[in-house]
Amino acid sequence: MKKSIYLLSTILLIAICSSSCKKLITAPLPNNLLVSSTVFLDSATAQSTINGLYSKFYNGFMGGSGYYSYNITLHPARLADELYAVASTADAFNNNSLLSTNTDVEALWNDSYSVIYAANSIMKGAQNSTAISSRLKQQLSSEAKFIRAACYFYLVNYFGDVPLVTTTDVSVSSTMPRTPAAEVYSQIVADLSEGSSTLATDYSWSQGSRTRANKWAAEAMLARVYLYMGKWLEAEAAATKVITQDGMYGVITEDLQQVFLKDSRETVLAFYTNFNGYPYQTVHTQLTENILPNFALRKTLLDAFEPGDIRPSKWISSISHNGLSYSYPSKYKSSGNSEEYQIFMRLSELMLIRAEARAYQSNFSGAKLDLDVIRGKSGLGATTANDLASFKTALEHERQTELFLEWGDRWLNLKRTARADAVLKPLKQASWQPTDVLYPIPLQATSTNGNLKQNPGYN
Repeated sequence: MKKSIYLLSTILLIAICSSSCKKLITAPLPNNLLVSSTVFLDSATAQSTINGLYSKFYNGFMGGSGYYSYNITLHPARLADELYAVASTADAFNNNSLLSTNTDVEALWNDSYSVIYAANSIMKGAQNSTAISSRLKQQLSSEAKFIRAACYFYLVNYFGDVPLVTTTDVSVSSTMPRTPAAEVYSQIVADLSEGSSTLATDYSWSQGSRTRANKWAAEAMLARVYLYMGKWLEAEAAATKVITQDGMYGVITEDLQQVFLKDSRETVLAFYTNFNGYPYQTVHTQLTENILPNFALRKTLLDAFEPGDIRPSKWISSISHNGLSYSYPSKYKSSGNSEEYQIFMRLSELMLIRAEARAYQSNFSGAKLDLDVIRGKSGLGATTANDLASFKTALEHERQTELFLEWGDRWLNLKRTARADAVLKPLKQASWQPTDVLYPIPLQATSTNGNLKQNPGYN
């Protein structure tokens, strides 16, 4: 039943955004692809458009896989020090040798702006509708803004300054220059703040499934965004709002195998997975005995776990091929029985966010309490960190071992903390350049929009 609902939702979304909207920043759209008010003639079809938006973000169109299904995890894992390509020495991500013609880089750009166009279309269509309630209008608008904010978060972290499109007018968007990252972040905060004020405090809109954004998902994303902005007080406050909802959320301490199940108490927001019932990334990261894998975990990640840490035994598996052992992430088990959704945000990340925010405010006792929750559930003793420098080191390490292979967290945080050069230069050596911290703007985009300027290092 759920599969047919998502298929219908995607078909309805196509009514307001065809696949050609991926060229939002590079080419005009035909007028007939703009929002049609007929999609919002009743609450059922209006709600289907937002279901379709979630599906488009994670699954792509018509049940296919979009960039946010697995590449948002696999690519940065190879850019950083988590994953490496086994069968190919020419992997551009592994070697940090991306070009503006790279089709995967282009896919992140196009898929993101395609989803943003769809989100803008839903906002416009909902607000212009005279057939749905003001409450539903607000719900649809706030959820669309949440997804738009998520896309802009990744765009600005991978490309730097990017065009900030909040309209469906392609005569404006197709020639937009790059918007300063600070302005993009301000829009992200505005979108998420609206969600925090207007979205439900439960998961009633998704029948109890944690697959649609609510107030706490908006607050969780705000906590992440404020951390990246260096707004420590705001990051702590937003994280605390979610952490204190102990009737709904909690860090799983009893059995780490339960963390990534769809009904996990750790989950703040997850995305409904493909029609096979498991996250896409498992198809690409789970290895088979005696078959040479495409990717495997780096020794640097395996060596990062302390003696006594139980996470490797729960979240990492290995196979043999020609007498060699290869390790792979097994946080998701790929059961195919819809027991796993793709988790976007979970409570353990929020504990680490709050610990860092507290440390930067010299609240070291509070930072220790949060960090020790993560260490304790992993079978480790209390942290010895006691000042900002030692907490920065401890938190970088704990993120590495807790959040590996989750939405590029390691890569993004090495960049955020200006640690990428120090960590990756010794590992990547001659293939690493400081300018590698940003993707190139796709050639497809710069060649059709003369107002888009290329990032340094790619001219």
